[in-house]
Amino acid sequence: MRTYIALTCALALVGCGQLPWQGSHAPRQMAPSPLGPTPAAAPAALDRTTTAQMQAALSARPARDQRRLGETVASLGDPARPGFWLRTPLVKTQQKGRIALRSKSLEVQLLPGSGPRTGASQLSLAAFRALGLDLTDLPKITVYWP
Repeated sequence: MRTYIALTCALALVGCGQLPWQGSHAPRQMAPSPLGPTPAAAPAALDRTTTAQMQAALSARPARDQRRLGETVASLGDPARPGFWLRTPLVKTQQKGRIALRSKSLEVQLLPGSGPRTGASQLSLAAFRALGLDLTDLPKITVYWP
């Protein structure tokens, strides 16, 4: 029984990464992340959008005849897919459009999606960054179609 308890304690300490009989009890250094030095740097590394492209998408002004398609909650879409796009069940065919969030408006490519119209949308990484969103945000955006 004592052997079993001693073995259990030793295994528990192995999980901590440092056994008491191994010498120094200083914390171990963690290996650097393959995505970069900090988690905040990861989105910038994946987003290949230029500053000029971001400014152009943000500076596009809505046309007077744009039609409001509705509001939808969007999560982060495929971060490897470049550009400004929104996959949403609000459209049935690919087309140009615009999204608005608070005081910002962004020209995007609207891609057909499936699911509930009010909450099954996915927004591109470039659009998330242009709108100043955190990657875990679930913004409620307004979608317009020309």
